[in-house]
Amino acid sequence: MKWLRKHALLATILIFISGYTLFSLMYVANEKHTNPQNSSATTSVSTPEAITPNSLYVSLEEARIKSGATGLTHNPALDTSAGQKCSDMVSGDYYAHVNPTTGKHGYDYITANLSNTVYVDEILNQGTVTTTQGFVDSWMSSPDHKSAIIDPKYTDIGFAVCNEGGKTTVVGHLAQVKIPQQTVQAQAQRSFVHCSSYEIYGTVHTNCY
Repeated sequence: MKWLRKHALLATILIFISGYTLFSLMYVANEKHTNPQNSSATTSVSTPEAITPNSLYVSLEEARIKSGATGLTHNPALDTSAGQKCSDMVSGDYYAHVNPTTGKHGYDYITANLSNTVYVDEILNQGTVTTTQGFVDSWMSSPDHKSAIIDPKYTDIGFAVCNEGGKTTVVGHLAQVKIPQQTVQAQAQRSFVHCSSYEIYGTVHTNCY
Protein backbone atom coordinates (compact mmCIF):
# COMPACT_ATOMS: atom_id res chain seq x y z
CA MET A 1 0.00 0.00 0.00
CA LYS A 2 2.82 2.37 0.85
CA TRP A 3 4.32 1.67 -2.56
CA LEU A 4 1.05 2.52 -4.29
CA ARG A 5 0.62 5.73 -2.28
CA LYS A 6 4.17 6.80 -3.09
CA HIS A 7 3.75 6.27 -6.83
CA ALA A 8 0.30 7.88 -6.83
CA LEU A 9 1.82 10.96 -5.19
CA LEU A 10 4.60 11.09 -7.80
CA ALA A 11 2.08 10.73 -10.61
CA THR A 12 0.02 13.60 -9.17
CA ILE A 13 3.10 15.83 -8.97
CA LEU A 14 4.09 15.01 -12.56
CA ILE A 15 0.57 15.74 -13.80
CA PHE A 16 0.60 19.10 -11.98
CA ILE A 17 4.02 20.06 -13.43
CA SER A 18 2.97 19.06 -16.96
CA GLY A 19 -0.26 21.03 -16.70
CA TYR A 20 1.54 24.13 -15.41
CA THR A 21 4.15 23.92 -18.21
CA LEU A 22 1.45 23.57 -20.90
CA PHE A 23 -0.46 26.54 -19.44
CA SER A 24 2.73 28.67 -19.47
CA LEU A 25 3.48 27.81 -23.08
CA MET A 26 -0.09 28.64 -24.14
CA TYR A 27 0.10 31.98 -22.30
CA VAL A 28 3.38 32.97 -24.00
CA ALA A 29 2.02 31.99 -27.42
CA ASN A 30 -1.11 34.05 -26.82
CA GLU A 31 0.98 37.06 -25.73
CA LYS A 32 3.03 36.89 -28.95
CA HIS A 33 -0.16 36.70 -31.00
CA THR A 34 -1.93 39.60 -29.29
CA ASN A 35 1.22 41.71 -28.74
CA PRO A 36 3.54 41.24 -31.73
CA GLN A 37 5.96 43.81 -30.34
CA ASN A 38 6.79 41.40 -27.52
CA SER A 39 8.09 38.85 -30.01
CA SER A 40 11.81 38.87 -30.79
CA ALA A 41 11.09 37.62 -34.33
CA THR A 42 10.17 40.91 -36.03
CA THR A 43 10.31 41.65 -39.76
CA SER A 44 11.23 45.03 -41.20
CA VAL A 45 9.76 45.78 -44.63
CA SER A 46 11.48 48.43 -46.75
CA THR A 47 9.21 50.27 -49.14
CA PRO A 48 10.87 51.82 -52.23
CA GLU A 49 10.53 55.58 -52.47
CA ALA A 50 8.03 56.84 -55.02
CA ILE A 51 9.88 59.07 -57.49
CA THR A 52 7.34 61.56 -58.83
CA PRO A 53 7.37 64.81 -60.82
CA ASN A 54 6.61 66.69 -57.62
CA SER A 55 9.36 65.02 -55.58
CA LEU A 56 11.85 65.79 -58.38
CA TYR A 57 10.69 69.41 -58.48
CA VAL A 58 11.04 69.89 -54.72
CA SER A 59 14.47 68.25 -54.55
CA LEU A 60 15.82 70.05 -57.61
CA GLU A 61 14.55 73.41 -56.35
CA GLU A 62 16.48 72.86 -53.12
CA ALA A 63 19.63 72.08 -55.11
CA ARG A 64 19.12 75.15 -57.33
CA ILE A 65 18.66 77.49 -54.38
CA LYS A 66 21.80 76.11 -52.71
CA SER A 67 23.62 76.96 -55.95
CA GLY A 68 22.33 80.54 -55.81
CA ALA A 69 19.69 80.19 -58.54
CA THR A 70 16.19 81.63 -58.34
CA GLY A 71 13.13 79.43 -58.13
CA LEU A 72 11.33 77.85 -61.08
CA THR A 73 7.61 77.41 -61.57
CA HIS A 74 6.41 73.80 -61.68
CA ASN A 75 4.44 73.88 -64.92
CA PRO A 76 1.85 71.11 -65.57
CA ALA A 77 2.24 71.61 -69.34
CA LEU A 78 5.92 70.67 -69.00
CA ASP A 79 4.99 67.61 -66.93
CA THR A 80 2.81 66.62 -69.87
CA SER A 81 5.51 67.20 -72.49
CA ALA A 82 8.07 65.32 -70.40
CA GLY A 83 5.61 62.45 -69.98
CA GLN A 84 5.08 62.23 -73.73
CA LYS A 85 8.82 62.16 -74.35
CA CYS A 86 9.35 59.56 -71.61
CA SER A 87 6.64 57.31 -73.06
CA ASP A 88 8.10 57.70 -76.54
CA MET A 89 11.52 56.53 -75.35
CA VAL A 90 10.00 53.49 -73.66
CA SER A 91 7.80 52.52 -76.61
CA GLY A 92 10.58 53.23 -79.13
CA ASP A 93 13.22 51.49 -77.01
CA TYR A 94 15.76 54.32 -77.18
CA TYR A 95 17.43 56.77 -74.81
CA ALA A 96 18.34 60.03 -76.49
CA HIS A 97 17.10 63.55 -77.13
CA VAL A 98 16.05 62.59 -80.64
CA ASN A 99 13.92 59.59 -81.64
CA PRO A 100 16.23 57.70 -84.06
CA THR A 101 13.23 56.47 -86.07
CA THR A 102 11.00 59.54 -86.32
CA GLY A 103 13.59 62.28 -85.81
CA LYS A 104 11.33 63.95 -83.24
CA HIS A 105 13.28 66.01 -80.71
CA GLY A 106 12.49 66.47 -77.05
CA TYR A 107 11.82 70.19 -77.51
CA ASP A 108 9.14 69.36 -80.07
CA TYR A 109 7.07 68.01 -77.18
CA ILE A 110 7.70 71.18 -75.19
CA THR A 111 6.58 73.58 -77.92
CA ALA A 112 3.54 71.40 -78.73
CA ASN A 113 2.30 71.73 -75.15
CA LEU A 114 3.58 75.20 -74.32
CA SER A 115 3.60 77.58 -77.27
CA ASN A 116 4.65 80.76 -75.47
CA THR A 117 8.30 79.85 -74.95
CA VAL A 118 11.58 81.60 -75.76
CA TYR A 119 14.19 79.08 -74.68
CA VAL A 120 13.66 75.36 -74.08
CA ASP A 121 15.88 72.53 -72.89
CA GLU A 122 15.67 68.88 -71.95
CA ILE A 123 17.57 66.89 -69.33
CA LEU A 124 17.52 63.09 -69.19
CA ASN A 125 18.67 60.50 -66.72
CA GLN A 126 18.35 56.74 -66.59
CA GLY A 127 19.52 53.97 -64.31
CA THR A 128 18.72 51.81 -61.32
CA VAL A 129 18.71 54.69 -58.82
CA THR A 130 15.84 54.25 -56.35
CA THR A 131 15.57 57.73 -54.84
CA THR A 132 14.66 61.20 -56.05
CA GLN A 133 17.77 62.62 -54.41
CA GLY A 134 19.93 60.11 -56.26
CA PHE A 135 18.74 61.39 -59.64
CA VAL A 136 19.07 65.04 -58.61
CA ASP A 137 22.59 64.47 -57.23
CA SER A 138 23.53 62.78 -60.51
CA TRP A 139 22.35 65.79 -62.51
CA MET A 140 23.99 68.33 -60.23
CA SER A 141 27.32 66.47 -60.31
CA SER A 142 27.38 66.74 -64.11
CA PRO A 143 28.69 70.18 -65.19
CA ASP A 144 26.59 70.21 -68.39
CA HIS A 145 23.40 69.27 -66.56
CA LYS A 146 24.01 71.67 -63.69
CA SER A 147 24.66 74.49 -66.15
CA ALA A 148 21.25 73.96 -67.75
CA ILE A 149 19.47 73.47 -64.43
CA ILE A 150 20.71 76.69 -62.82
CA ASP A 151 20.57 78.77 -66.02
CA PRO A 152 18.76 81.97 -64.95
CA LYS A 153 16.93 82.35 -68.26
CA TYR A 154 14.58 79.44 -67.50
CA THR A 155 11.37 80.21 -65.63
CA ASP A 156 9.41 76.93 -65.72
CA ILE A 157 10.14 73.24 -65.35
CA GLY A 158 8.32 69.90 -65.47
CA PHE A 159 9.19 66.24 -65.04
CA ALA A 160 8.12 62.70 -65.90
CA VAL A 161 9.17 59.29 -64.61
CA CYS A 162 8.99 55.97 -66.50
CA ASN A 163 9.81 52.54 -65.09
CA GLU A 164 10.58 49.75 -67.53
CA GLY A 165 12.74 46.63 -67.36
CA GLY A 166 14.12 47.36 -63.91
CA LYS A 167 15.32 50.82 -64.96
CA THR A 168 13.93 54.23 -64.11
CA THR A 169 13.99 56.94 -66.77
CA VAL A 170 13.56 60.58 -65.76
CA VAL A 171 12.83 63.44 -68.15
CA GLY A 172 13.05 67.11 -67.21
CA HIS A 173 11.77 69.89 -69.48
CA LEU A 174 12.84 73.49 -68.90
CA ALA A 175 11.47 76.58 -70.61
CA GLN A 176 11.50 80.33 -70.50
CA VAL A 177 7.89 81.42 -70.83
CA LYS A 178 7.69 84.64 -72.80
CA ILE A 179 5.57 87.70 -72.21
CA PRO A 180 3.62 89.10 -75.22
CA GLN A 181 6.27 91.62 -76.37
CA GLN A 182 8.82 88.82 -76.71
CA THR A 183 6.95 87.11 -79.55
CA VAL A 184 9.13 88.36 -82.45
CA GLN A 185 12.33 87.85 -80.49
CA ALA A 186 11.32 84.30 -79.61
CA GLN A 187 10.98 83.27 -83.25
CA ALA A 188 14.62 84.20 -83.88
CA GLN A 189 15.96 82.60 -80.72
CA ARG A 190 14.33 79.26 -81.48
CA SER A 191 16.53 78.96 -84.57
CA PHE A 192 19.72 78.99 -82.48
CA VAL A 193 21.79 75.83 -82.12
CA HIS A 194 20.43 73.81 -79.23
CA CYS A 195 22.78 71.77 -77.07
CA SER A 196 21.67 69.27 -74.46
CA SER A 197 23.41 66.67 -72.37
CA TYR A 198 22.41 63.51 -70.61
CA GLU A 199 24.06 60.93 -68.43
CA ILE A 200 24.11 57.14 -68.68
CA TYR A 201 25.55 55.32 -65.68
CA GLY A 202 27.97 58.13 -64.87
CA THR A 203 29.03 58.93 -68.46
CA VAL A 204 27.94 62.32 -69.76
CA HIS A 205 26.92 62.60 -73.40
CA THR A 206 26.36 65.93 -75.14
CA ASN A 207 24.41 66.50 -78.35
CA CYS A 208 23.93 69.73 -80.27
CA TYR A 209 21.30 70.25 -82.95
